[in-house]
Amino acid sequence: MAKAFLRNSLIILLLFLSAGAFYGGILMLLDTSGALLGLPLYLLNYSPFKTYLFPGLFLVIFLGLTPLITALALIMRTGKGNR
Repeated sequence: MAKAFLRNSLIILLLFLSAGAFYGGILMLLDTSGALLGLPLYLLNYSPFKTYLFPGLFLVIFLGLTPLITALALIMRTGKGNR
């Protein structure tokens, strides 16, 4: 029972992380100036980026897709009776 609770909590947290990353990343990709999120470009002054295009891609790919795939793998693993 404790294992199931921990597994389900992990799945929920991974899905929450994925949803937030998709939200922020997609808004950065739609408007690379950061205006949709209220992010001024001067926040990127000391970074290697001129716009929010690459940070948006990073969010979507690494912090959006990776946790989503991990959560789906956990869901599929638990659905097949592996404990």
